[in-house]
Order: sequence, then C-alpha cells, then structure tokens
Amino acid sequence: MWKLVPAEMSYWHPINQGFNKDNSKFIHKCGKEFPLNPCSDCGGMNHQLGKTGLGLPGVFCENCENGEYVWECPECEVKERLFFVFYYDSSQIEVRKKRFWE
Repeated sequence: MWKLVPAEMSYWHPINQGFNKDNSKFIHKCGKEFPLNPCSDCGGMNHQLGKTGLGLPGVFCENCENGEYVWECPECEVKERLFFVFYYDSSQIEVRKKRFWE
C-alpha cells in the first residue's frame, strides 16, 4: 500500500531509513511514477528521511548523506517539493515519528 510520508516534521528524521527502488517511488500529479534511484554521488542504494540545514524535508543517502528536498519529474519537467511526491510501500517499511529521546 503506497503512502505519502506525513508532512509533520517529526516524521522527516533519519530514524526512518531503508528506502530504495523496491519500496519507494515518486508519483507526480501528471500521473507518472518513478522509482527512487541510487545516490547520484556514491551509488548508495538505501536512503533515509531528513531535513536540510534550513529545515526542509528531504530524502538523503544513508552512505554519504547527500540528498534532495526538491524533485523534478523527468516526464513533464515540473519541480515539486519532495514531500508532496515521495511515496513508500507501507507493507515493506515503517515510517514513524521521532521521539524526543532519539
């Protein structure tokens, strides 16, 4: 079952990791779907949620921690904030809030 990560910022934390091409994808409002690609810098296959230094939610490589907070649809070339188009398979991966002690 494909779900959006909740927009609440406590979900966008590296405790949520293990996202890859098999359990994550981008679904754009144009109707096209695209799998999560390996890291363009190091080739890492697994990603984690997080925030940029400015607090923008995004998806980051678990190896090199490089990532994005904006995604551009390869089909229609429209840019979107990543948290509007990033979906995960809730039967394969659990996304949870960061607790205050983590």
